[in-house]
Amino acid sequence: MAWPPLWEIITLVLLPQLWIARCYSRLPIGQDEGIWLLWGITGAKPYRDHVDCKPPGVHLWGWLLARLARGDVAWVKRLHHGAVAFVATGIALAYDNVWAGVVFGSLAHSVRLHGNHAWVEQLSAGLLAFALATEGWPSAVLLLGAAGFNLKLAFPALVLIAGNGLWSVALGLGIVGLLTVVAIQSSWPALWADLRYACATVPSRMVSWRKTLGQGMIPEPDASLGGAVLVAAPPVLLATTARPEPVLWLSALVYLLLNATGRVWRPYHLIPLAAYAATAAPAAAAVIAVADWLAAGLYKGDVITKLRPLVGRRMREARAVGDFLRARQGTLRVTDEYTQIYVYARKRPWYPLVEQVEIRHVVPERRGERLGGQPDFLVLGPGTREPLPAAYRTAFVHGAFTVLEPRSSTGPDPA
Repeated sequence: MAWPPLWEIITLVLLPQLWIARCYSRLPIGQDEGIWLLWGITGAKPYRDHVDCKPPGVHLWGWLLARLARGDVAWVKRLHHGAVAFVATGIALAYDNVWAGVVFGSLAHSVRLHGNHAWVEQLSAGLLAFALATEGWPSAVLLLGAAGFNLKLAFPALVLIAGNGLWSVALGLGIVGLLTVVAIQSSWPALWADLRYACATVPSRMVSWRKTLGQGMIPEPDASLGGAVLVAAPPVLLATTARPEPVLWLSALVYLLLNATGRVWRPYHLIPLAAYAATAAPAAAAVIAVADWLAAGLYKGDVITKLRPLVGRRMREARAVGDFLRARQGTLRVTDEYTQIYVYARKRPWYPLVEQVEIRHVVPERRGERLGGQPDFLVLGPGTREPLPAAYRTAFVHGAFTVLEPRSSTGPDPA
């Protein structure tokens, strides 16, 4: 294989993506990033000490990054986004085409798709892109890895395996998967129950809940999703003509249909399409990359706040609240969806539920698993709907957040 010249890879893929990684690593983490770092930084185990609907891959990744970074959140972000930069570089090498890396990075790292939530989709898209560049067992294993981060890629993976005639591979993986399930059920029944609850029961309930709200399968247009579509659609549509392979695009269509059945569309849901666009490396990749950079202000400063001012402000406020609580001993409960406060405070959730958006509405049984007594600190956020507890007093206010402590705490009441 004749790889592209090294200077092309470095200047067109690696360095631009490392610059974007530098930009993101200086920003606070969001709610989803917070829930994926709970295990590595606070010790709260996924599915048991809190509820999430994502498969284990992203929690293992967050745990690994937290260990490597020794709990430093900024370094966690540097490692993650640096990894995305090197994945884009690897894709350029795997496809023997620098533009494959350019178009992948332009979508996977675009602020209009990534926002502050997209670790799951970036990792799964990278594995999917490598799978599409390989054949046989390596391709199937990579597809399985992609599904380990994003369950919605499991069925597109089956389409690719079946469509490419890899029946022996599918049979082998099926046997291994069945044996793995049996082993987990017999050796760690509690773990199996947690996985089934988080990855099957909770998502099913979330879809039903969205139906009660009248959310349809076709997305409602808004500025955030519309901007993401404008970024993602051109390279994907160009790729369909550059590489018109029915199995490839049937797989992409299956992914989109599966996402539609979930009755919610968010910008980062489009990131897996970066893998499909990279397979064709359309000649317009350079134009797409330049347009994304110009729209993002060359990825200088706080690009999240520039694009979504309220989201950026809330992320900064949540970090400040967590920093305030870090130096204080005691248990903590955050009554709003800003799970990153636990991470910045280095404190486990007080009881086995974090108020993650949508999840909090469909797990009533977890609300009954409160610990005895009361937490030492309560955080009220902009979305808190609980009444102010009479047994607490205000300890700290920052923006839309209020930290409460028991009135029995030593020291005078803050002004």
